[in-house]
Amino acid sequence: MLIRLLQQQRLSCDPTHSTTISIKRFVSIFPLVCCLTSKKPDPPGIISTFQSNHLLWNRFFIHTIHCSSLQMLLHPLLAQLFIIFASLCNVLTALPEPEPWFGDFLGTLPDPQMIGIFGKVYAVNSTCVQVLNFTYNGQAPDLFFWMDTEAMPSARGVKLSTFESGDSMLTPYYNKHVVLILPPNVALSDYKTFGLWCQSCTQDFGHVRIPDGFTPPNPQFLTHGLKATTKGVRYNVGSGPILILDRRTVKIYGLTFQGNRAPDSFFFVGKGPEPRRNDGIKVPIRGKDSPTDISNLKELYNGEKDIILELPEDHDIYNINWISIYCLRFAVNFAFVKIQAISDRIPPYVPVPVQRSKVPEFKREPWTTVTLLGKPPRNNFTFQLGPPGGLRAYESWAKAKPGEFVWYVNGYMAPELWVQRGVTYKIRVEGGDDSVLERFFNPLYISDDPYGGYSKLTDDDRQQITVYAGLNKQNLPLDGSDTTKEKSYGRLCRFINRHPEIIPDRLDSFLEYRKNLVLRCLKNSPGIFYWTPDDRTPDVVYYQSYTNFNMGWKIIVTDEIPSDVPFTEHESYSYELIDSEDEQLYSRHRDPLLQENAGIRPSEQYSILSVILSSLVMIIGCKLLLQ
Repeated sequence: MLIRLLQQQRLSCDPTHSTTISIKRFVSIFPLVCCLTSKKPDPPGIISTFQSNHLLWNRFFIHTIHCSSLQMLLHPLLAQLFIIFASLCNVLTALPEPEPWFGDFLGTLPDPQMIGIFGKVYAVNSTCVQVLNFTYNGQAPDLFFWMDTEAMPSARGVKLSTFESGDSMLTPYYNKHVVLILPPNVALSDYKTFGLWCQSCTQDFGHVRIPDGFTPPNPQFLTHGLKATTKGVRYNVGSGPILILDRRTVKIYGLTFQGNRAPDSFFFVGKGPEPRRNDGIKVPIRGKDSPTDISNLKELYNGEKDIILELPEDHDIYNINWISIYCLRFAVNFAFVKIQAISDRIPPYVPVPVQRSKVPEFKREPWTTVTLLGKPPRNNFTFQLGPPGGLRAYESWAKAKPGEFVWYVNGYMAPELWVQRGVTYKIRVEGGDDSVLERFFNPLYISDDPYGGYSKLTDDDRQQITVYAGLNKQNLPLDGSDTTKEKSYGRLCRFINRHPEIIPDRLDSFLEYRKNLVLRCLKNSPGIFYWTPDDRTPDVVYYQSYTNFNMGWKIIVTDEIPSDVPFTEHESYSYELIDSEDEQLYSRHRDPLLQENAGIRPSEQYSILSVILSSLVMIIGCKLLLQ
């Protein structure tokens, strides 16, 4: 195949027509020679890198060459010469053997105590680490995987449980794959080191550093949930947000579907502009199906249940175009969502090992929901950022997976608000005003959409939403430019967890959890706007962030707030003022686009090296021909 390709792209010296040759076509194909001579698959990114630089190839490497008789005689050998160069290029770029992507590589565990420790450490996402080829001879008195907030491991660090050993000390391992899940409500970027620690002898048995400002691969929400087609409306098909957990796992929140009425329906994924029977495959639901035994959707889903889809081994989120609820018998698409605009840093799929020793489970009864009543004179609401707690907090009552932060209103985590028609409310917003850092730019708006993230929605999605406050006529955040001077975004105030080692799900209430939080604010101004619900305001609306999904909760709108509604008393709270961008306010949340070399994987580095070497080979070849 390669020889045929070279012959098709060969340099043609035809003395009967011209004494010149163009090497444009050969040079334009040469970056692919390294891939074609390799027995290994094309490294991800080489084709796209080649295509994106095609204009540069044309600009710098198009020459007209006058052929001498000697050059005509040597011409048949030229292809062989380039094959030799390509093979050399392939050898140089193929060492070491390219690996599948396991996450962000943090380093190889050293062995300072000389007890046979080895392992390659990868960050899978913000709460999961995997160690490949982990080896340990078992000779330490009591060894544990360890995370520490200090630059060097210490006794103040946090012990991690393994699926194999639970909380017990590590047993011998030989070339094993170890998966470690961090405790709830903490993240890798809260720590500075990951490694092995001996508790009885208080010694470091090898660690790797977690870089400052580290941003691991992260799950990503799609822009909207399942949308019913005309034929799907009769079966009440729809869903809440859809979260891509990793490259083969998708979580659908709040599924609604009358599967007990619809015929022969399955979750279906595939390629193409829209679902078709011959363009997709059935996928199993975790806990209901197996990869080889997928049953149809016979249940009634009323929005109270979340489901998880598991893509088969030969599929991932990057080679499908849609997820559908599909009737195979009659080839009818009931609902679907397109897979588009997703990051290239979705976490890798990590199969969970079988547990020998069960990791402790925590109580998961939801915390009591906080209700704030907007009765005069209590008609002021202040919105600030804070952590979402564990499984018993925001996620339990909002039925949605929160992002990095949720709204804290008057010091309470995402409370249910009650307001009264005809009463004017003062809304004070302190969710950040730096539009460069998306996580810290959170204009507040009130609408009939429970998920938020208005800036990320398509025009079609926006047409389905009615906004009641916080945005102007152009559907942009209020910026203080009109006569009212109202703004729906302002300075950053953030509740910070002083004790990240405390697991929220072990606490009994939000008030107990809040004792561990401290509020810090930057010294610039808050955003302030006013809202008066009226007869056109529906009975339930939602406060959310303009730029991020799932940060708020609902507002109950009434003509008069009943006197028997259980509510939480407003409490005063204090905060610390910070002069500038404080490390603790902004840590972990720098935009990854601002980080040097962010997101460059080993395979992409090999691709870049291959292109550079290809360019050098071409320059040498051109020089030889022009002599």
